[in-house]
Amino acid sequence: MKQSSIVFLAVVSLFLQTFLLISLISFFTSIYNAYAAFAGGDPKLIAGHIHQVL
Repeated sequence: MKQSSIVFLAVVSLFLQTFLLISLISFFTSIYNAYAAFAGGDPKLIAGHIHQVL
């Protein structure tokens, strides 16, 4: 493999890992927000937070 392909693959891998990390943080934050809204008991807030996850 050429040096340029290895660097390219490393950059793509780093980008995908960053995207995955941001996606997971967003997912779990939305789940937590839905749980917090559920404690408040407002169904529209719960549905809004769950919809953000999907």
